[in-house]
Formats: sequence, structure tokens, C-alpha cells
Amino acid sequence: MPGQENEQIEDLEARQALLSETGGPTSREPSPNPDSMGANARAVGEARSKGDSIAGTIIFGSLATVVGTTWAVVLSNNPSKLGWFAPHPLLQTLGLSLITYGIYTLQPTSFADPRGKAAGLSRHQIAIFCLGLPCLLVGSWSIWHNKELFGKPHITTWHGTFGAACLLWTFFQVFIGIGSVWFGGRLFGGGMKAKAVWKYHR
Repeated sequence: MPGQENEQIEDLEARQALLSETGGPTSREPSPNPDSMGANARAVGEARSKGDSIAGTIIFGSLATVVGTTWAVVLSNNPSKLGWFAPHPLLQTLGLSLITYGIYTLQPTSFADPRGKAAGLSRHQIAIFCLGLPCLLVGSWSIWHNKELFGKPHITTWHGTFGAACLLWTFFQVFIGIGSVWFGGRLFGGGMKAKAVWKYHR
């Protein structure tokens, strides 16, 4: 009957409107188009960028606190009298900061932006391999040398144990990173084999 049919149509339209308001599926929902998909990608990118900005503020604020406090304490206590101990806290905190920056600088990059990704990888490698790791090595050597001068045993505290473990882990990560990326990952068989190893580095 016409009246009953009109009621059914109105009821269907009301349910579709309700589903649209609550985000549910509707039978009239348009299929996605490239423009809307691009807008969604931009929205996701903006949200990610905002998240990266917040994370960056927390990370660099924390690093500034650690480095600033450590350097202030060491440099304000006549470091020349501290002998070879003095470079240890200075270089370890600096190295830690550089490595943290090297990790962070890759996070906002995307494969959708090859140039940005390549630039991020360059910053990552320079900050960690060329700057951060040498700082850690020299800083670790300085405390080792200082103990040798005074005939003291090595790695006798939790501080020393965790420090040595972190240094070894850093070397391991650098090895995995270099082996899976440099020269096409030839060290680990190249191609997909190298990528399979790289995910553990990541």
C-alpha cells in the first residue's frame, strides 16, 4: 500500500541519517575517492607530526636536563683535579644525547617522502656512528684508564655492569644497522634477507 510504503521509506531514511551521525555504515555511503583519501593521509600526517612534536619536546627537554645537570656539576667542581674521571660523565651524557637524537630524527620521516627519508637516514648515521659512538668510546676509555692508574678493579658495581652492557648493546645495534643497510645489506645476504635482519635493528 502507498501509505505503508512511504512509512518504510521514511523509516529507512531516518535509520540511514542516524547511522551517518554515529559513524556507522549506510547503504548510501559514497565510495572513497582519491581526493578524500589524500585528505585522510594529510590528516594522519598532521596528527603524526603533532605527536612527533610532543615527543620531541619531552625527549629533548629530558636530555637537556640530564646533560645540563651533569656538565654543570662536573665543570663547577674543578674538573682538572678529577683527572681522567672528568671526561667520563661529560662524554657519556653527550654520547647518549647524540644517539637519542639519531634515533629520534628518523621517526617523523616517511617512505612517501624519499628525500626526507634519505636526509633522516644521513642524520641518523652521522649522529650515532660519527659522533655519539666515539663519545661513548672515549668516555668509557677514560674511566677505564682512570681505574688503571689507581690500580682499581673494573666493573664492580651495578653502574659499571649496566654501563658495560649498554655499551655492548650499542655496538651490537650499530653492527646490525651497518650490516643490514650499507652496501645493500650484503653482510646479511642482501635484499629481503637483509631487511629481515634490519627489522631487529629497527
